[in-house]
Amino acid sequence: METETETVTDTEPVEPAETYYIVLPGDCLWNIAKQVYGTGTMWDAIYRANLEQIEDPNWIRIGQKLVMP
Repeated sequence: METETETVTDTEPVEPAETYYIVLPGDCLWNIAKQVYGTGTMWDAIYRANLEQIEDPNWIRIGQKLVMP
């Protein structure tokens, strides 16, 4: 007697994990972008991804947890 088996898989999409950077003393968005992406010109992408917590891109706080896009 043959039995038929059915495999059930979860079809919900998996959310990509966000990457964060914790601001250290002396950091600025340009230096963070250079360290993370290899070029400081990506600072604006970090700024735009964190508009909720960065009022002025020239003033970031030590200990801030920034989302890296």
